[in-house]
Amino acid sequence: MARAHPVPSLLHGVTAAVTCLGCGFLSHPGSAALNERLASGALGVGEYYAQLLTLTYRLIVRIVTEQDDGLLSWPGLADALRGRHPEDRDLASASISERDLETALAGLRSTLHLWTCAPALGSPDLGSPGPGSPAPGPSDELGSVYEALLTRVPRLGSGPGGF
Repeated sequence: MARAHPVPSLLHGVTAAVTCLGCGFLSHPGSAALNERLASGALGVGEYYAQLLTLTYRLIVRIVTEQDDGLLSWPGLADALRGRHPEDRDLASASISERDLETALAGLRSTLHLWTCAPALGSPDLGSPGPGSPAPGPSDELGSVYEALLTRVPRLGSGPGGF
């Protein structure tokens, strides 16, 4: 089933969170190993981006299911990552500032709140579908955003934390 085009505000909010996390990890002094792996080519920029997308969508699930208590700190986020998903080893061994993490989470919470509570802004009607065809649900909308994000080509910037 082809997905509809993503809601622009949802796509923008998730993109902003991915970018904030990406820059935040790279600019933190505790992320030297991550930066070295990227500089040496041991970790490709596309692989880093994929890890950020996976992390962002895990955060979205936790926010939507109201299980994000304790994530607003690097130890809480690191505990959520560590040991659960081997593909996250680069992020689990890196660091991010509380401010960058808080900014990304606050942006996601705000975007998701607007998306689910404001049909006039283009969010899906989470009630009953109209006659004849089912309305796209939240997972379809988030899926279309994910697909749109997969078409993006990530690049590293020249300065510290440039992503």
